[in-house]
Amino acid sequence: MSLQILSFYPLDAENAYLHATPNVNESEYIREFLSKDETPTITNLNNGPLTILAHHRGSNLYCAGRVTVYRTNPTTFGGNGYYTMPPPGTEETVEFSTAGGRFRGQVIFL
Repeated sequence: MSLQILSFYPLDAENAYLHATPNVNESEYIREFLSKDETPTITNLNNGPLTILAHHRGSNLYCAGRVTVYRTNPTTFGGNGYYTMPPPGTEETVEFSTAGGRFRGQVIFL
């Protein structure tokens, strides 16, 4: 699965949400996938879709190139919207962190 960033703006720490944190076993599972990622660190968020490598319960999406997307306003049903990954074509407002900082914006899932 992948997603495309449609628009974004910088986010300062005072306006950021507190996000879910994986437990030890989940962290190990996620680390295993991320350790195999050979994608260069993404610094330009307008350069195409981001590939989702792993996720934490559908809320934290760990993408190639060291980008993490946090679903803050899920549009899917069940489990407060975090039960499943959104189907292709779904647009959501998210927060994301990159090597270049933290941002809030709109994405579409592909």
